[in-house]
Amino acid sequence: MKGAVFTEFIEFVEETYGFDTADIMLEPVGDNEKIYTQAGNYPFEELVALVVSVHITEQVAIEDILYKFGVYLFKKLVHMAPFLVQGSKNTLEVISKVDTYIHIEVKKLYPEAELPKFKVLKLEGNNLEMLYSSDKKLEILAKGLMIGASKYFNEEIVVDYRVVSEEPHTVIFNVQKV
Repeated sequence: MKGAVFTEFIEFVEETYGFDTADIMLEPVGDNEKIYTQAGNYPFEELVALVVSVHITEQVAIEDILYKFGVYLFKKLVHMAPFLVQGSKNTLEVISKVDTYIHIEVKKLYPEAELPKFKVLKLEGNNLEMLYSSDKKLEILAKGLMIGASKYFNEEIVVDYRVVSEEPHTVIFNVQKV
């Protein structure tokens, strides 16, 4: 997983839960120093360990941490890579371009990035139905990113999802602009 996600997660924890929680989260475990750089690549399991540390320290549900991080992360990603929203006029347009534009551009910058798959099933008016597939099971983070996109465009959306398959892990998102 890209180091930028790790460094942004650390900043998110500092801003949301405080420096003490971030320090506890980053305490070395054995030989693992927990030092991350934006350009680095790290195992997904390390991010899971960081999230679990915050969960234990703050007594906050893992889903809440991931959701809030997704909302936070969207604006950071746009700051790092403005092309993410380039040419898009609204939230549904950005969300619908994840696999056909955004992930293609991300792969150009980071060919080794392991990205989830998104497929638009239906886009009609103010409604978007989308398939999400990833073995990492981070649909709650994806939901947070979608809400972050709506905040960026100063729009209100409702995002619901349901798991339709465990192997491979597949979710259907329903996004409605209100």
